[in-house]
Amino acid sequence: FSFYTISFKGESFAAGAARLARLGFDAVEVPGDPELFDGKAVSAALAGTGLKASGVCGRMYGPERDLTTADPA
Repeated sequence: FSFYTISFKGESFAAGAARLARLGFDAVEVPGDPELFDGKAVSAALAGTGLKASGVCGRMYGPERDLTTADPA
């Protein structure tokens, strides 16, 4: 099983990964937002918990990441 840690609002990726490992998850979806998550810290959390990365999930909300537009171009 896999889960995306963004659901644990206000908790670090490492803390969320540790929680998922304790709950018996095998993998975690890695946040694909390098402005908010340090890749080395994410790698260390994965190594420390034994979890695998099941995928990379980008944040696709907010005006700067909106995939819809009224612009016909």
